[in-house]
Amino acid sequence: MNSKFIMKRKRPLSLELEVFACAGDYRNVPGREEGEYRLELRLTNRTGREIRFDAVEVSFSGNSKGGLHVSVKDSPKGDQGALIELAGGEVWIRKVRTNGYTDEILRESLGRPVTISISINRRTLAVDGPFFGILPALEDLPYDPLDSWDTNAEGRLEGRRIMMGRAC
Repeated sequence: MNSKFIMKRKRPLSLELEVFACAGDYRNVPGREEGEYRLELRLTNRTGREIRFDAVEVSFSGNSKGGLHVSVKDSPKGDQGALIELAGGEVWIRKVRTNGYTDEILRESLGRPVTISISINRRTLAVDGPFFGILPALEDLPYDPLDSWDTNAEGRLEGRRIMMGRAC
């Protein structure tokens, strides 16, 4: 008997992710200052329908075992932990930093590049991603003197665009 397997077509990719990186200074601990990665994430809904998610998971890693995992869980209206509803054509912009973990991440990398992984999730299911990229060395990034989370701040520095790929 000859059996055929029918492969279902994977749904079209729905979100466009752009990542821009800068270097900055982490100064939140008295007597301690270190460099930090500052990323601006821009998610654009490229479909004609609404997309819902509740978290963007960002992982910074210097090796396969450790790293820093950051969960961004705020809505465009600023409601912590709320469901984010992104209409067709709408853009969601947020910043993520390595804060006081930068030195540890760089130490773990043993001179290799720091990698980032970004997933868009709803509960525990992936809505899109993961996206993967490699961060340049801090000294190779534009320096951002502003210590602002405001993505519309006057004098805001446009970071270096990071090439992001998807897992197959």
